[in-house]
Amino acid sequence: MKNIRERILEAIWPVYKIRQETKKMVFIHIKLKEKSKIGSLAEMAPLLNFKFGKDSSHMFLFDNVKEIFMYVENPRNQLLAYFDKLVTDSFSKDDINLEIHDLDEAGIISLCTHLKRLASDDEVVELSLLRLARNGNTMLVLDDDPMVLKTMENILKFFGRVGVEKVGDNFIKLYKEYAPNIVFIDMHLANERGSEIIKRIKSDIDPNLCAIMISADVTRDTVLEVKDVGINGYVVKPFNRDMIYKHLMKAPTFVPKKS
Repeated sequence: MKNIRERILEAIWPVYKIRQETKKMVFIHIKLKEKSKIGSLAEMAPLLNFKFGKDSSHMFLFDNVKEIFMYVENPRNQLLAYFDKLVTDSFSKDDINLEIHDLDEAGIISLCTHLKRLASDDEVVELSLLRLARNGNTMLVLDDDPMVLKTMENILKFFGRVGVEKVGDNFIKLYKEYAPNIVFIDMHLANERGSEIIKRIKSDIDPNLCAIMISADVTRDTVLEVKDVGINGYVVKPFNRDMIYKHLMKAPTFVPKKS
């Protein structure tokens, strides 16, 4: 059975895809009132699944089905009419709080506020929600070569905020502060290996880390090592702008620029 952190991280993930595909979707939050006579919303969940289907909606249940979160591909006014009928026919307005928001900047902030309440003081969840609520990209680079850092900064600055660092411990502090959408990490640092930094972040800070390894080393052992830690890509030095752009655009949490 998934714990609360796992379920929240699972509920966050579809929003990035919706954002990247610029789909017009609505965020629905249904919660039982404290004095409700209904024990749970378990009876409502299958009705909603039947109504909207899995192809055009995402549903997440929390707190023993006392809260339902949904992302639905429907016009907001139609949803309001549907829920008015559903509550009238099967439930009571005295039992249920209902919020419907467009899944835009304001809707995403509302979603993050509700999800944060469900897992207060969970640093992993807080970092993930910080990244989701931000309407833009933050990218970090870890390399002990000043020329590489400068080159990467010049390439990435057009897509959002860029942070660069030479030392692993300082980089991890930046990661906790910035909640980046993607990181680029050198494999062979002066006193440590980039693969070890990735392991530390994934195990202790952010299981959804998106990391691209940058290195001139293409030996079999190195490739197997970085593959084992679960990187999202590998850039061979010397690299160019197009190589970096390719990986940046494929980052799962990348926020597209508004046209």
